[in-house]
Amino acid sequence: MLAAPIANLVNKVLEGPVTYGTAASVFASGWGKWPIRGKTGTADSNKELWFAGYTRQVTTAVWVGSPHTPYPMPNYWGQSVFGGTIAAPIWKAYMLQVLQGMPARQFPPAQLGQVPNVVGMDEQTAIKTLRDAGFKATIKIVQNYLPQGQVLSQDPTAGAQSVAGIAVHLEVSNGVAKKVTIPSVKGLSVSSAEAALSAINVTPVIVYRQTNDSSLDGIVLGVSPDAGTVVLEGTSATLYVWQGPAPSPSPTPSPGPGGGGGHGNGNGGGNPGNGNGNGNANGH
Repeated sequence: MLAAPIANLVNKVLEGPVTYGTAASVFASGWGKWPIRGKTGTADSNKELWFAGYTRQVTTAVWVGSPHTPYPMPNYWGQSVFGGTIAAPIWKAYMLQVLQGMPARQFPPAQLGQVPNVVGMDEQTAIKTLRDAGFKATIKIVQNYLPQGQVLSQDPTAGAQSVAGIAVHLEVSNGVAKKVTIPSVKGLSVSSAEAALSAINVTPVIVYRQTNDSSLDGIVLGVSPDAGTVVLEGTSATLYVWQGPAPSPSPTPSPGPGGGGGHGNGNGGGNPGNGNGNGNANGH
């Protein structure tokens, strides 16, 4: 038996074939007042055709084929045939007779709910939060250093659209830290070393060591506790990281040449008596 919210969602999906899908043309021309849902079907090589549909009161399935010696239906009908072109019209003709005198009954609406975020909550608060949103919860206790009873993960994730009433699977901490081994991170970039420690739930603490070699900037030169040491989740480890010299400031550009001035004057004179003249000019 399906839970009601899931059944309502299936009803919504099966509305498609009779309203805009493979059987839509059959019911667009002269169907009655009754809401219906259904699905067409066509076997390989069109050897079998069917339409299964229902209202709130009656369910009927129509199958078309040869039970003993299946053969392609187009050989009989003389054209390509499908569940929507042969079986669905038979279903319609039959159901129009059966449904006479029955009231039109609507299907319940399909509803999707948004899964709330419960990661980080304690177990009981998470269960109540999910219940208030219309969901159930299943619990799996896992070994983890976080406080006992704290929710570590959930599936479906927060914000997912899902059918109301389904179970959200929660992983909950037992509060017991696991033993983990410090990885070898020497020579890695600081970001890669941090990721390696975070992956085993060890908190990285950065300590820088100065160097004049700029090519070593950001490279891990060691870790404490040493690589290979067994520690508990939730503890910390120190990463020793080279820090190269600060870049030299760019030189301030000197002002370029500019400015200037000048003036000039000139005069000239001539003696009309002898027809010659002279002139000079001076400028600076």
